[in-house]
Amino acid sequence: MNPRDTGGMNEPDGREEPQPASRHGMATPRHQPDVIPGEENTAGQSALAAFRRSRTLYPGRISPEQRALRDQARAEQSSGKVLDRLARVGVRTLHDRRLPHSAGQLDHLVITGSGIYLVSAVAVTSKKPFQWLGGKPCVGGQTLTGLADYTIAAADEIATTVAGDLDPGWTIAVFPMITIVGEKGFGLHVDDGVELAGVRRLAERIMYRHWLLDPVEIALLGDAVARACPPAT
Repeated sequence: MNPRDTGGMNEPDGREEPQPASRHGMATPRHQPDVIPGEENTAGQSALAAFRRSRTLYPGRISPEQRALRDQARAEQSSGKVLDRLARVGVRTLHDRRLPHSAGQLDHLVITGSGIYLVSAVAVTSKKPFQWLGGKPCVGGQTLTGLADYTIAAADEIATTVAGDLDPGWTIAVFPMITIVGEKGFGLHVDDGVELAGVRRLAERIMYRHWLLDPVEIALLGDAVARACPPAT
């Protein structure tokens, strides 16, 4: 029997149930249970699909473009595995998503008690080595300035869109990050306003800030992010 179905017995006496106070000074978010986030993508799904399509059309010797797609998929998969392990401590990670109102791709969105982390993965290989040039981190001879600018702009767009899906009182913090995959000696660095972390230290950097949200609020925030940033494929 449904415990709420009393058959007319124990009718309400007109007294209002006390409402729990909002936590951390935030208003209760508008939850939309009728809006169910789509199937979750796996890490590197779009890059891997593009690589396979290209190999089907051009099955000869692997081209530089195909190699870049393959290496990017592997980098996203490696960083995705690190982030997925954080599920055991209440962290939700969305892989391979789209920027709100855009086709721009997002590698990882990590929802924690301290906010949202937008993580862009960079593949380092023998053909695209990591170097310090003029005091700036470079991969394959190219600086990461363009990726850093994109990640910052994407973080701002996500924060604005997610805030619009929640009641006033929420402060949406989106932290832009770049993770370097394939360079074992890389630790931490801040460049162009974005934190860079080697994949081995990625989980540590995600977890070091103090958490302000409880598990229910993390779940609500995660659903809002999933609605704002749909799967890329």
